[in-house]
Amino acid sequence: MMGVGFKLLEWMRSDSLTNQNTFYGPLSGQIMATIKEGCRKAFQIQPQRLMAAMYTCNIQVSSEVLGKFLFFIRLKTE
Repeated sequence: MMGVGFKLLEWMRSDSLTNQNTFYGPLSGQIMATIKEGCRKAFQIQPQRLMAAMYTCNIQVSSEVLGKFLFFIRLKTE
């Protein structure tokens, strides 16, 4: 995902967890991974658009015209 933003509308914190001496339990490393996966799934539910069209093309040219060809491709991609 590139160029995607999420707006957090509500955040709730449980007071029962804040009163404990340890804030980092066995799942602390899994929180970011879980949030990331949840955001990815929420994004994939919506219709998506391509940022830029991508094409695959195999071209074979002789060494005599290779320079001209690369110049032409450079002009077309700018």
